[in-house]
Amino acid sequence: MDDDIRIPRVTKTQCHRANAKPQSTDLSEFYHVNYFLFGLSYIYEADLPHSIEALRGELNLWKQFWKNKPEKAESSMEAFKYASMFPNIKCLLTILSVIHITTASAERSFSSLKRIKTYLRSTMGQERLNGLAMLRLNKDIQVKPGEILDVFTKNQTKTSIRPMKQYENL
Repeated sequence: MDDDIRIPRVTKTQCHRANAKPQSTDLSEFYHVNYFLFGLSYIYEADLPHSIEALRGELNLWKQFWKNKPEKAESSMEAFKYASMFPNIKCLLTILSVIHITTASAERSFSSLKRIKTYLRSTMGQERLNGLAMLRLNKDIQVKPGEILDVFTKNQTKTSIRPMKQYENL
């Protein structure tokens, strides 16, 4: 199949599939407007307090609101302060503000795990490696050595290990 991917023909009155006309003839813009944004609205539709039609009306009012405002918001958190009269916009700004945080924390944890695994992969088993990764990722939790020794001594292992005298009173 040597066919090129092209923008499908668009008629003036179409009711069974997307019909948004892109500003240019760029293929990626066409699919972004007609499919990606449609799918995204379908995913977040349940989170919105009102319907998609109400959101369209709010978006028009929101654009007009910012055209009349001399100072512009620099971030979604600044725009959130002005969204009290726009419940759907307020919900979308909340989602937008949280998306950055959730992806950044996942990226940090993956990079930490990558650093740990490359250094220690050849010298230890998977269970110990996962335990060390959890300690590294949750370093803000205070761990007491005495509690670790209690868990370790109560564990039913093949070897009989007793805590050393110096750690008994921790």
